[in-house]
Amino acid sequence: MVQENFSTKESIKNLILGAGLAGMSAAYHSDSHIYEGQSLPGGVAKSIKIKGFTFDLGIHVLHTKNQFILNLMEDIGVKMLEVEREAWIYSHKTYTRFPFQANTFGLPHEIIKDCLMGFIQNKYTNKQDIKNYHDWLLYMFGKGFTQHFMYPYAQKFWGINPNELTTDWVNVRHPRPSLEDVLTGALTDQTKGFGVNAIFRYPKENGYGDIAIKLSQKLKDRISYNKLAINIDTNSKKVYFKDGDIVKYENLYSTLPLTKILDLLTDVPPEISRAAQLLISNTFQLVFIGIDKPNITTKSWIYFSDNDIPFVRVSFPGNMSENCVPPGCSSILVEISYGPNESIPNNINSLITKVIENLIKVDVLDSTDKILFTESHIINDAYVIFDHNRKSSVNKINAYLQSIGINVFGRYGNWEYLWSDESIMSGYNISKLISSTK
Repeated sequence: MVQENFSTKESIKNLILGAGLAGMSAAYHSDSHIYEGQSLPGGVAKSIKIKGFTFDLGIHVLHTKNQFILNLMEDIGVKMLEVEREAWIYSHKTYTRFPFQANTFGLPHEIIKDCLMGFIQNKYTNKQDIKNYHDWLLYMFGKGFTQHFMYPYAQKFWGINPNELTTDWVNVRHPRPSLEDVLTGALTDQTKGFGVNAIFRYPKENGYGDIAIKLSQKLKDRISYNKLAINIDTNSKKVYFKDGDIVKYENLYSTLPLTKILDLLTDVPPEISRAAQLLISNTFQLVFIGIDKPNITTKSWIYFSDNDIPFVRVSFPGNMSENCVPPGCSSILVEISYGPNESIPNNINSLITKVIENLIKVDVLDSTDKILFTESHIINDAYVIFDHNRKSSVNKINAYLQSIGINVFGRYGNWEYLWSDESIMSGYNISKLISSTK
């Protein structure tokens, strides 16, 4: 770095890198200033507006019962709708309700039998035998449910073999039904809601990104945009930005991905660099589709496990809030997952054509539907992958960063699978550390 090309602009006591939900929550609850590399707040929780349509960067809903979060939404002025989830699964060329483990009605009879018998006569009952995510699925649901949906969906979503995943992330994300629920869902079209997001909240205006918008408005001039950090000198306590500015700090807090924050440092110990190289994530390619037709479905979203279908999830923004689509229109958000060793196709037009063909194939679109536009968006580090290297690597990196005066938090700073309310709480928790620092 040619330091003479940079100039010191200001000195900040508590400097936060990243204006995602975690970073803004930390700043909202403390005396601190955020530097954000992009021109808009929110990170992966922002929304994009295209020709009157609003798209989130993947499925984002608020399903917390944490009163602190609900009060915060009210305090910052986010008007929330309560939405009853209508989630579905497409597998074995059949639509069934979500979750799969409680809704096999309509599937081929031999698959239903496998799932029921595997659940009732589950041989994987010793919790001590659980060494990976695949083992955990067998323990929770039995061989049939695991084989016919859980395992192939996990492979498609994460992009690695489920045997390579730990169980550190599962908690309440996989509801285990009762035997009565399993039997009822095999014999009838069961409409009972399962899981934590059976009823969720969603902003009335501006998509899910309204949370980021409202937080940023409260912070006003305490967020500096288009400030892409390119180097951190922890000895002199300076952050160098791409635009040529230098900002001095007393205390530094980062929501940047652990792999990215290390790239900004010099003289990183080899063992820390090796730990960072072991951290992996998947990449999501999103396809936004605007349709000149109202109410194409009542569904909230659909999961796809069949390998001949390129996408892993499809959602319908207009069913989150009618304000996400112009009158008389509908929209579709398609998510395609690429594992850490998979490459993204170069020919976007060919990919979009394939997506539309498959949406018609699975009856989400009709061949006569008029498509107003399509647009593609890439999310790097879409989901942190909890493989067997993650925990030890994160611990090593965090200990090193703390030793040089950098505190990390948030979804990517902690390298965790956090929901948005958990990210907000991560920011709140770090704000207490900020406030306690003299």
